[in-house]
Amino acid sequence: MLQQQPNSKPQNTAHTAYKHASTNITKTRQLVMAYDGILSMVLRARQAIQENKPEDRYNAIQRASVVIMSLQTALDHTNGGEIAKLLDNFYFSIDLRLMRQHTEQDIVKLDQIIHEIRLMREAWLDVDNQMMAAKSKGTPEIAPTAPSAETINSISVSA
Repeated sequence: MLQQQPNSKPQNTAHTAYKHASTNITKTRQLVMAYDGILSMVLRARQAIQENKPEDRYNAIQRASVVIMSLQTALDHTNGGEIAKLLDNFYFSIDLRLMRQHTEQDIVKLDQIIHEIRLMREAWLDVDNQMMAAKSKGTPEIAPTAPSAETINSISVSA
């Protein structure tokens, strides 16, 4: 969708929204929003399985997978240490199990995936809230930048 502004070239509103978010929303809040998108797609896939709509299921899983792979690709393994490795394993596990839903269509397994994504979303939301609180107190350097290894390990289920 293009939006025409007076005396200017048309702009892609999605691009404009992304640009706004990337400069005005914290990285951790962006992660929470990415998890919201993943959850939305996985819940659509779940509904499509229940309604026996294979094309809708396929499309929703594929969209969720694209976001998951984007998060996985963005990991900084050089500076991220153990957390990056744990998140990489988490994303791999979620994506693999989602791909299995193309053939298995198992609501119980899909609900487990949804549960884990929600837990990870909440972990990132906690980090974001802590960062915002520290920033408002003038001490952003003491806020965590990722969920702890213990938190990630407690969420992750191996593929």
